[in-house]
Amino acid sequence: MDFSKKFEGTNNLKKLQRDVEAKSNRAVRAHLEYVQEYLVEKMSQPGTGRTYRLPGGGTYVASAPGEYPVIKMGELINDIVVKTVAGSNQYTTIFEIGTNQPQGGILEGMFKDGMKRKDGLDAGREWLTRALRECREDLNVKLKEVFPNSEID
Repeated sequence: MDFSKKFEGTNNLKKLQRDVEAKSNRAVRAHLEYVQEYLVEKMSQPGTGRTYRLPGGGTYVASAPGEYPVIKMGELINDIVVKTVAGSNQYTTIFEIGTNQPQGGILEGMFKDGMKRKDGLDAGREWLTRALRECREDLNVKLKEVFPNSEID
């Protein structure tokens, strides 16, 4: 050719891919940290359910059906963490939110599969799944800031 311009796309494509990965990772991590704060706020609120006597004196009010669980002691609230774990390949980053407290798993899953209280009401206190569901729109907002045409299902 007498006159031409050359363009090399591979290096730019790799840089663009790294930029997209970094932006999406920041958005997802920020969202999970928001969910973490949301959970602490919700689980720190007093319950409106039944009042129980505590051994040694005193009482506490439990959460009513449909409320986030009332946490009498702070172990669960203080142990909700967001971690980055290795992805399955070089193109993925996996984030994890949860707790090492056994109480977290018990609250989330012990009343699944139709387990009911004696009065027939669902006694579950789903907390993590519920918070992720309730905060889903926040993730869409964060992703749209980074990627204007994105949305999660």
